Amino acid sequence: LHSDAQSIIDLRLTAPRPFQFKSTVRRQTKNMNVEVSCNYMNKDIFRLIADNKDDSSYYRTKKETTIKLRLPSRTMQIGVFYDNSRYQVAYTGFFAWDAVKDRKVSYDIRIQDHSRSYQRKIVGTAKLSTPIRTIEADFKHSEDRDKKESEVTLKWDAERNSQSAITVKSKYEGTARNKKLELSFRHPRMDTDFIVRIQTSKSNGMTFVGRTEVEYSSDPRDKFVLSGHMGSQRNNYTVNMKMTHPKSSLNLNVDSHVAENQDKVSAGMNLNYLTMKRSTENIYLRAEIDKIKKSINVRMNNPIKSFNIMGTMQPERNGYNFRLLNQVGDKSYESNLNVDNSDSPSFDFSVMYDSENPEKRFHVSAKYLNNKKIVIESYRMEGRQQITEALLAVHLNIS
Repeated sequence: LHSDAQSIIDLRLTAPRPFQFKSTVRRQTKNMNVEVSCNYMNKDIFRLIADNKDDSSYYRTKKETTIKLRLPSRTMQIGVFYDNSRYQVAYTGFFAWDAVKDRKVSYDIRIQDHSRSYQRKIVGTAKLSTPIRTIEADFKHSEDRDKKESEVTLKWDAERNSQSAITVKSKYEGTARNKKLELSFRHPRMDTDFIVRIQTSKSNGMTFVGRTEVEYSSDPRDKFVLSGHMGSQRNNYTVNMKMTHPKSSLNLNVDSHVAENQDKVSAGMNLNYLTMKRSTENIYLRAEIDKIKKSINVRMNNPIKSFNIMGTMQPERNGYNFRLLNQVGDKSYESNLNVDNSDSPSFDFSVMYDSENPEKRFHVSAKYLNNKKIVIESYRMEGRQQITEALLAVHLNIS
């Protein structure tokens, strides 16, 4: 049988065994129903019922689809629901492999928009239900011109214990020059929230200031703070960093700079820290290059030992002389390099190996005597006596 409203197929057999197959399709505007059944020897083999409903309008889309399968042993069912409007979206679905005993899994996702003219606000929920437990996640987000806030909560057993949840929050406030960010984490087994705060600011020039705080305990002495300042003016750059943690006696302060002008280039670092005995120690490092004098100076002081390296280069008539002085504590070590670029090029490198006897030096020299002979020699000086360690003479045959 067939009409615009429905279509029916009915097949029946009486011999040798009674058998019936029937299919019915009903249509009404945007809705449709399908029913299929099979009967053998006056016993139902299966019955399938499918419904599709569409209640949508111009401002809203609302649809529902369900499929039910009845068997002699159980009833199975699938359902999907969709609801969408300007301010709300909902997705719902389930699958039941034994609907009579309520054995099923389902999901439910809902998003709502509560925004206003100058503020955006969104709320969302996602839920997954099983026979064992229900997992639920809640989401909130709001923002305006200079501020944003978000929150996510995860409940891993929402039906039996809604307090068993993990919560993550974020707050942001920012302008063109100043910015603040706060992140927090909450767990049922934690006494207090784990919080991270970050704050930065920038001036018209190249000055930048930052601060980071970490809280993980109700005790204020457990707060970890890291702050920094960076500034620049022309060719001068300065950086300051400070790190504190009162409970562990951590107190670290670092100042550094880099500067350059037409005559010199310099860089330095000063480090102050607090020891376990609550005494302040200092490490100092400074380096300077003099472009006019053609010299370099590096100095470092620390609680254990200090050292200083000074190097100069002096031009000579046919070459140059480079002198390097290394001072470690109260001991000094000197090395020299002489280079001769005359018609008979040569160089001589010497290094002091005994700070208490400056005359004790080790030399390595090489000289190009003529176009046929090169001499390379290593020796050491003890007083005025020269002790040769190695001597190499190379003769070149030129055809």
